[in-house]
Amino acid sequence: MVTNDYAHLRRNALAGQVLTELPPFLAADSIRAGHLVPLLVGHPMPEQHINLLYSSHRYLSAIVRAYLDFCEAQAVHIMEACQP
Repeated sequence: MVTNDYAHLRRNALAGQVLTELPPFLAADSIRAGHLVPLLVGHPMPEQHINLLYSSHRYLSAIVRAYLDFCEAQAVHIMEACQP
């Protein structure tokens, strides 16, 4: 199977059809619930950095400010979801 869709891989893993590598925030709840089993725990996925690029104006537009606030809040939830 070749795909770039982690949600698709997660569904197939939960159905018992594939062994796959999933980002921790997509696998953590299913691992805690016993629906997925971690394998190769000594070989984690490479860490990825996310950058938000925007024009450096003194005052951000309301939509840019809202998006930055949203991303910041989501990052906290993603990090919490990754905790064992």
